[in-house]
Amino acid sequence: DECGVCGGSGPAENYDCEGNCLLEYDCANICGGSSELDECGDCGGSGPAENYDCDGNCIVEIDCLGVCDGIAEIDCADECDGSAVEDICGICEGDGSSCSSTIDILYDIDTPIAGFQFDIEDVEVLGADGGVAEDAGFSITISGNTVIGNSLTGSLIPSGSGILVQVQINGIADPCLDNIIFSDANVSSENFESGFGSLGWDFSCTGLGCSNWIIDNTEFNTGAASAKSGHINDNQSSNISVTEEITSDGEIEFYYRVSAEYSPSGNFFYDGLEFYIDNILQGQYQSTATGGSPWTHVSHDVTEGEHTFRWSYVKDGGVTCNAGEECEDAAWVDDIVFPTTALGYELDDCLEVVIISGCTEIMGTCNYDSNATNNDGSCLENDCSGECGGSSVEDACGVCGGDGSDDIGCGCFEPGPSGCDNECGSTLENDECGICGGDGSGCDIPQATLSFGDLG
Repeated sequence: DECGVCGGSGPAENYDCEGNCLLEYDCANICGGSSELDECGDCGGSGPAENYDCDGNCIVEIDCLGVCDGIAEIDCADECDGSAVEDICGICEGDGSSCSSTIDILYDIDTPIAGFQFDIEDVEVLGADGGVAEDAGFSITISGNTVIGNSLTGSLIPSGSGILVQVQINGIADPCLDNIIFSDANVSSENFESGFGSLGWDFSCTGLGCSNWIIDNTEFNTGAASAKSGHINDNQSSNISVTEEITSDGEIEFYYRVSAEYSPSGNFFYDGLEFYIDNILQGQYQSTATGGSPWTHVSHDVTEGEHTFRWSYVKDGGVTCNAGEECEDAAWVDDIVFPTTALGYELDDCLEVVIISGCTEIMGTCNYDSNATNNDGSCLENDCSGECGGSSVEDACGVCGGDGSDDIGCGCFEPGPSGCDNECGSTLENDECGICGGDGSGCDIPQATLSFGDLG
């Protein structure tokens, strides 16, 4: 071989014929080796563990369980890795009821109101009623944090000012009004509470055995009714449409729900709801990517002029429901609001709701606050001395702040027990015999005669 050895295999790798290393030794003293010192000085080491230094010390935060870079936190009940959380009122493990209040929504407008809608942000909306809206017979509903008011009979709220509606809320944040819409008598809306009678609806369906849309009183976004698509087979559609004269640019809004075959990726449209304006497709809506079918709000721009709005439930030629799942094979529409007209009002800015807490009860209180909008339970009454919120009370003798000392045993403001028998109103005295109330006869002295015999 190259080292002159008969039948040899030559020098070892990285060595010459005399056994000398031809390359550098690594940290493990291996000729031509690849081992290196890590940042901790260990030959061939991988360095410190994540989040630790070379001495094994944690270099990030340690959680309450003592885990380096752990995620455990102390909950509001002061328990490490506990599940207790604060409610919307800031109360640990509370039910959200400790900070409920009622706010007055005021209005000042020179046009009669046919409907209104607004959102209240940063708090939980519990309900809404009262005000001139209730006086006018309006239907007042809530959907999430949205308050909706409209008339099912065509009645109007007169122009003027006052309390539009009272809203019950939970929360300690300063709420604000957002997405405010006032509509006048020229603005159309449809919530199907009175069936299909409020607007001039047209119905059609395509295909043998198809059926038209119906009123459904079991599924609705608000109120007690919605429009539901009719039964159709594959490659058919069920349509509902209406033509409206829009007097100014705006938006059409509605809520929909779909329960049908869907695309898990969301990239395809199989069965679902299609919305058209003047036969131009505006949107396609199907069940969510997980098969859910919640009520969902959408809106589309509409220009001034006459337009035909159409909702179509359509199916392709595939399956009715996704494999292994159940669906209702239908679409629903509810709470349609057509664009505001030239006399309508719409405001997108957030208006802060100023809540003035105080005593709002007039009768029987001494600290009524005429500016207060939320009764915070601070109402007080005058005490017996006339002090507002004072603590003085009448004692048993009717003395304000008295200690009861005006009754020393025989009634209020009466002398105390008297006489030798210590009774109220007694004048008895001890007789000469020492008997209380005696007549002196009880102490007769017995007489005896002592005689002496002869003392001589």
